[in-house]
Amino acid sequence: MTTRACRSAAVVALAIGCPALIAGAQGPVPPPRDIARPAPDPTVAAGIVRGHVVDADTGLPLRRVSVSLRNDREPKGFSASTDAEGAFAFDAVPAGRYRLKAAKARYVDAAFGARRAGGTGRAFEVSDGQTIDDLVVRLAIAGVITGRVLDDAGEPVVRASVWATRRERNGRAPSGQTTSDTTDDTGTFRLFGLPAGPYTLAARLDDQGGQDGTVDTSGVGLVTTYHPGTPLPSEAQPVDVVPGVDTFADVTLIVTKVTTVSGDITDTRGRTPMGGFVMLASAGDDGMPHSGPTTSVLPGGHFTVSGVAPGDYVLSVRAFFDESEILRIVGSGTIDDTAFTMPLSVPAAPLADVRIVITPTVDLQGRVLLDGAPPPAGSVIVAATAAGQTEGMDGARIPAGADGRFTLRVRPGRWQIGPVSTSKWMPLRMTFRGRALEPLAPIDVTGDPDERLEIQMTAQLTVVTGTARDAHDVPQRDYHAVIFPADREREGTARYANRPRVERADGDGRFRFEGLLPGAYFVAAVADFDPEESLDDELIESLRPTATPVRVTRDPIAPLSLKVAPLP
Repeated sequence: MTTRACRSAAVVALAIGCPALIAGAQGPVPPPRDIARPAPDPTVAAGIVRGHVVDADTGLPLRRVSVSLRNDREPKGFSASTDAEGAFAFDAVPAGRYRLKAAKARYVDAAFGARRAGGTGRAFEVSDGQTIDDLVVRLAIAGVITGRVLDDAGEPVVRASVWATRRERNGRAPSGQTTSDTTDDTGTFRLFGLPAGPYTLAARLDDQGGQDGTVDTSGVGLVTTYHPGTPLPSEAQPVDVVPGVDTFADVTLIVTKVTTVSGDITDTRGRTPMGGFVMLASAGDDGMPHSGPTTSVLPGGHFTVSGVAPGDYVLSVRAFFDESEILRIVGSGTIDDTAFTMPLSVPAAPLADVRIVITPTVDLQGRVLLDGAPPPAGSVIVAATAAGQTEGMDGARIPAGADGRFTLRVRPGRWQIGPVSTSKWMPLRMTFRGRALEPLAPIDVTGDPDERLEIQMTAQLTVVTGTARDAHDVPQRDYHAVIFPADREREGTARYANRPRVERADGDGRFRFEGLLPGAYFVAAVADFDPEESLDDELIESLRPTATPVRVTRDPIAPLSLKVAPLP
């Protein structure tokens, strides 16, 4: 393979998330009680945090557990390992609000104060000179789902992708906690490290047909199938995981009619790409696009996607026409231009000779200011997301320079553009074409040279705080607060948009939300909330009638007093 072809293959693998290229090697395991932290400032009276990690079932101490202590409002943190008695210690902790987490092989990761595996846990305050030495984290042994993926004749399916998604308590939809594996030569898979509970199990044979220019003309193929054998996720039977137990479950893939999509790619200058990839994404039951069949673009621009079920898709192309485009992405580690997308309806018959002419990107110039001055170089990433899509489906990301300036390469259209930065800053206002807009408001990019985007950020965060009481007016400490926009139409997908958020109350029963965009919201306090449950529309709507309204402004807001209600 030529150097140029190798670079093309590397970029394609990087763009589609090849683990072999993006996974880093792990270093040696640190010795017990090895504490990785910066040298303490002798002028600061640092605090001390100590505790133990034990087996949740037996109560026995666990050695060589990785323990992390992270400040809720700072990007930095500390790490340590437990000794033979399960003890850990952090001896130079600056004052702040922290969360503590523990992880060990064969156990489910756990946080201090979490009532369920995978929960966010309880934040606690560390004061200057304070010693906290009674923290206990209990780790539960993980469960396993193992089995085989078979075809319609009972033969093992090799190299099938298998994944298990933990189902929500209400059973409405998966929560997003997913573990995956690939079957071996006997069709066997093993999904480990699973918290106890019901899971949706699914498998798919990833067809990479068309890599050598051949076309699958069989007309039938194996499609994504949910345990025990249905193409519909709504009809999947849950697999119940028990701690420390291997749960056996097979998946028999369903055969259905499939076809191929093939064609050629050029740009508006008539150039053919030297590499790239094509993906077909279909709308799932939730109405959002889901990744589908993917194939590489051959030198010369030809592609063939096999195993495509008839239906409506969004075709996404990222093609590389010269080495500079490849090196730009490999060198920076970020994708600073957007994929080309188009709707595509696939019939039952093979769809051939699809001609894709990629329109050029345009450069959108902009600047980021933090309280009137450029932020530290590289501290802010500016992200563009196609309006109406989930962040990351089609977008570009580029760091702002030392002077706060950036150049985004996007295709003409409607975009939502905003900063991705630390939790210490938030958008304040935005100006486009000389007109003031709300932060993260969608803008229409045409490529006009006069188009300029200015994003002003601030370290003066909006804050919403409060406490909660139960039906008998007794102060509560163990609950979660949920905040969501009063106007359903204002919910967004970017990090700082008006999306629903959830926070667990601290040890004193107080909750705190920071960095919300100004506007009208509802706040609710809920008991027995599982942080792994997604804040879906149905859950939010169930909270809306009894939630407390609040208007977030730049000015201080009096602490709220909420009533805790159980989830429906």
